[in-house]
Amino acid sequence: MASNSVFHTTNGWEIHLFPIQIEIGLKAYIKCIQMSSMGMYQKEYILENDDYNNWGSDDDYIKNYICNKETYLGRPCNVEEKPTTVLLQDDRSVHNEADIQRIQTLQEQLDAQAAKLKTITDMLIGKGLV
Repeated sequence: MASNSVFHTTNGWEIHLFPIQIEIGLKAYIKCIQMSSMGMYQKEYILENDDYNNWGSDDDYIKNYICNKETYLGRPCNVEEKPTTVLLQDDRSVHNEADIQRIQTLQEQLDAQAAKLKTITDMLIGKGLV
């Protein structure tokens, strides 16, 4: 696989492969950086035994091997097939109007309880019980 090889996956990941190090006839060491909107991760794999023997010189084998190891990546694809990023609306955000209303209601309840506690404390202090 050529140095600085890059491929994309169906789940929107971009995989940057470092040059593969080989112990001839035994194993290959694969290092890559996996990037998406969720972050960037460095991964390492050791291709050995049947996986090493099945590799041959097929660069697609390496792409499929990595995607098989990390199923969250999806499958290798051409850049043209790469899905576009879809932004989802997250109704759990505190910026959501319903959540802001719930927070305000809870704050009002806390304030009311604090006022009652102050009244009780003042009464106890006034009677010399505290």
